[in-house]
Amino acid sequence: MGPDSGVIQQLHAQESALPKPIQVRGQVDTGTLVTAVGPGTLAALGAIPGGAPRTQTASGIVIVQFYSISFTIFDLAGRGPTLARSTWMVTDLPGCGGIIRNGFGS
Repeated sequence: MGPDSGVIQQLHAQESALPKPIQVRGQVDTGTLVTAVGPGTLAALGAIPGGAPRTQTASGIVIVQFYSISFTIFDLAGRGPTLARSTWMVTDLPGCGGIIRNGFGS
């Protein structure tokens, strides 16, 4: 995971140091609509919040923040990346370690 492509382009244009991506473990739930990332991971990325929607969890409705990040899912067999996104909207979800997929409410 890393900053989204817009942030990377801006840093490159300013000739600033580019942040190294961080590695996290994740769980994918294919029955949901939005990706949630743990607040500690977002803080490590320096991600800036961009909105505060509500999301439905098993414990009820919670307020979360939107963030724009980049991420790559690698093939554990070592054949290279399986999925890469240079810009991906995610939410924060307290209690979430890395990446999970969580249902999204209005």
